[in-house]
Amino acid sequence: MRSSHFAKALAALSLGTAAAAFAQTPDSRAVYTAACAACHGDDGRGRGASELGFDVPVPDFTDCDFAVREPNSDWYAIAHRGGPIRGFDRLMPAFGEALEPEEIEAALAQIRAFCTDDRWPRGELNLPRALFTEKAYPEDEAVITTTFIGEGPDSISHQFLWEQRFGPLNQIEIKMPITRADLGEPQGWESGTGDLGIGVKHTLRHSLERGSILSVGGELVLPTGDEAKGFGKDTT
Repeated sequence: MRSSHFAKALAALSLGTAAAAFAQTPDSRAVYTAACAACHGDDGRGRGASELGFDVPVPDFTDCDFAVREPNSDWYAIAHRGGPIRGFDRLMPAFGEALEPEEIEAALAQIRAFCTDDRWPRGELNLPRALFTEKAYPEDEAVITTTFIGEGPDSISHQFLWEQRFGPLNQIEIKMPITRADLGEPQGWESGTGDLGIGVKHTLRHSLERGSILSVGGELVLPTGDEAKGFGKDTT
């Protein structure tokens, strides 16, 4: 209970300080110091639980692997409406009534400055996945795609794709299809895994100003599927 009261008091203090500090053109460092540093630290690494009075981990904005993943629109929404709007903790207060939009944007500019390695592509370049091409943005995610085939033997295919980023520009992925097909008499419906795919992707260049990102990738397909049942192609 004491920690909860302390957190609310700290948030209220930050809000009140921020509201009083900026009557003129906002300075990114000044806005951040007044509105954010009480929890996130002057250096962006986040203060410890002993200083904050609660155990919820505070993000480290100097960790580029974390800091670049979300676009500015998400960070703005969190600062404006509070943590829960994007699934973060409720202890992250809303500054929408305490700060003007340009002041929130100034604080975000300072937060972005804590990541000093510009090799990491920004989250704004994580564009929606197209139907027939891969994303250029390296990321960590798991995707399941289901396909129903009505021409020829009826079948249902599920493809599981696991992607893991390593370093600022690289990604490894593993692709495994699982198919259930009507093989006709006498087999009937049978299920099996298809050919296993292992791929890598590397980002060659990216530009936030131009809104562009270019990557190359390659994939090795191993003949793990049963060719006789149509689940694999028996080629590498």
